[in-house]
Amino acid sequence: MATGMSKGMQEPPDKTLLHSKVTLATIFNIVGTGILLIDSETQTILEINKTAEDMIGRSRETLIGQACHSFICPAEKGKCPVKDLGQTINNAEYRIICADGHQKNVLKTVSPLIIKGRHCYLESFIDVTERRQSAEALRQSELKFRFLADNTHDILWTMDLNLHTTYVSPSIEKALGFTPEERMRQDVTQQLTPESLAIAQEMLVQELEYEQSGQAEPNRVIMIESEYYHKDGSTLWFENAITGIRDDKGILLGLQGVSRNIMERKQMEQKLKEMATHDYLTGLPNRALLDDRFSMAAALARRNKEKLAVMSLDLDKFKTINDTLGHAAGDQALKTVSAGLASIIRASDTIARVGGDEFVLVMQETNLPKDAVTAAQKILDFFREPLLIDGHRVDLSTSIGIAVFPEDGLDLQTLIKKSDAAMYYAKGHGRNQFKLFDDGDVSIGADHKSE
Repeated sequence: MATGMSKGMQEPPDKTLLHSKVTLATIFNIVGTGILLIDSETQTILEINKTAEDMIGRSRETLIGQACHSFICPAEKGKCPVKDLGQTINNAEYRIICADGHQKNVLKTVSPLIIKGRHCYLESFIDVTERRQSAEALRQSELKFRFLADNTHDILWTMDLNLHTTYVSPSIEKALGFTPEERMRQDVTQQLTPESLAIAQEMLVQELEYEQSGQAEPNRVIMIESEYYHKDGSTLWFENAITGIRDDKGILLGLQGVSRNIMERKQMEQKLKEMATHDYLTGLPNRALLDDRFSMAAALARRNKEKLAVMSLDLDKFKTINDTLGHAAGDQALKTVSAGLASIIRASDTIARVGGDEFVLVMQETNLPKDAVTAAQKILDFFREPLLIDGHRVDLSTSIGIAVFPEDGLDLQTLIKKSDAAMYYAKGHGRNQFKLFDDGDVSIGADHKSE
């Protein structure tokens, strides 16, 4: 009779149990969850696995037989959440006390069980300190963002790829008059002027094309200037720093940006532009802008086979105001005269100040000499009423010379030269009148006086 076990026979029960015990012990010590076995009556630690040892920072030998409340929350005798307070603990957050005195946040579950008639608690827990710290860091970051969003003068916003606003900071109410809720209900056409909307849409198209090229830089920032509607109907300029919102794979989901009010800068730019093209005292166009306006008017006249009139105006005896009332009064007279002349001419015409008391008018669509004559007469009529300067009634008049494009010249310099000659003729023959260059008797280069 064979003494060994035949093929297929099971091992003895005690050997299987031995293997099971070894397997369970191995699992007990390598599992990534801290495990404690605690006597429910004495609340002493009966067993502890390797993970719990590492988390607490003490060896198994020093922990067996110790009261669990010395290491596990709430670390106060007589206040065991399960035994003393009757709580059921399942994935509840508590603390463990480490050997060096610091505490770790753990997510703990307590299960009652009976081992060989002995009532015990099986406590399992995982370390969530890092997660808790990350959550706290996120909370602090959100608080900082909220503080910035609530207190900055800039507008923080996000949009989807259809340019629908998905978030806007409370600062929009101070900046543009709309509440965040009102803004998010608005279509983009209600937010931007047509010109700025076209620029924004073109920017989005270019950005999407750039994305599809495969060469997009994830953190690229685009700077554009946009004109926004204020709730009161006015418009304000903002500079926008825009970047993309992406998912974990880098796919573009939307846009986020910071918008800063640049109205002061825009106004300064406009002021500098006006200083380059307008007279500093009267606000009328200067000679540089007059040249541009004439070039456009002459091109249009050639295309439409029309005429232009160029008029030179010089105030009669203006020097007397400076001599008797002072230069401040003279400046005020020039401002008043300039405003009056600007109100007389048509929107398509240009009146420029080219000297102390000298003006040039470029008048479009003057196909008949009488058109220029009619305009000149309106100007003379304006001076019939005395001007009130610093409480003084001042009588002024003007002398006007008229040259016609293209008969008298094709460029502005030639036409002004001839209209000047006609103006000085009018001034030398009685003042307060106009003279056409082609009327005869006018000669270029004749001696004349500015008064």
